[in-house]
Amino acid sequence: MFTSSRAHAWSTVAALVGSAAMALCALPAQAAPTSADPADPQTTVPPLVYQSPFAGVRTLSEGAVGDWRKANERLLTPGVARAASAPAEAKPDPHAGHSHPGK
Repeated sequence: MFTSSRAHAWSTVAALVGSAAMALCALPAQAAPTSADPADPQTTVPPLVYQSPFAGVRTLSEGAVGDWRKANERLLTPGVARAASAPAEAKPDPHAGHSHPGK
């Protein structure tokens, strides 16, 4: 359950970043007038248009939340608690066999 919710969170982040990037790419390029003087207060400029990058994002639903008592009972079941509390396998040291001169 934890791994799937973490993957779900990362896919949500990726979707939001993609939406923001697409929104920025979709903004029209406004060419500055060639004869306008930036110091002239009477110069007309095109209006700013803001569109939220989250405008097209769908909301995610996690689903129904279960009963916490049943979840606790399930963890007390022999084997489930052992698997949850088992230490992860040790990974080999990627720096093993390297020398570090100067140390």
